[in-house]
Amino acid sequence: MRRVFSKEEILTMKTIASELEAKKKEKKRLNRLEYFLLGGIAFGEALSVIYNMRLNGDISDKEYYTLNEYLSFQKQIGAYHTKEAIMATTFIFGDKTISNEEKAVIWDEIINSGVEEKYIDDLVFSAAVRAYAIKNGYVKVINGNYSKTKSLKK
Repeated sequence: MRRVFSKEEILTMKTIASELEAKKKEKKRLNRLEYFLLGGIAFGEALSVIYNMRLNGDISDKEYYTLNEYLSFQKQIGAYHTKEAIMATTFIFGDKTISNEEKAVIWDEIINSGVEEKYIDDLVFSAAVRAYAIKNGYVKVINGNYSKTKSLKK
């Protein structure tokens, strides 16, 4: 017996598929934080969910293949899932090191944005730290793109 998906679950996966297509046209990638902020589900079960959505006719073949490509790649990536291991990581932007207090604030912001704690891994957290660094001026903006090597000196 196939599972019947809610309209919200179907809409979420369609939204993620369209976001993946948009990022692909911009030659960018959807990071894990963005995936979960859009309402994505755990990578372990997501592949079977989209397969069943395709069988039910809830998503198109194009959406299925777009999601399948992304989810298959993400599932292969090894990541830390324990909060202690993630918080022990040192994040350095130029001469600015993200403090433990800042990391705690970032962790709380992720939780408050609706991402469940079980979905937070080191890649999700790293994306949030990068967004925090950009917002606070630790990363220099050059021609509308963010420099990966330079930081602001104050």
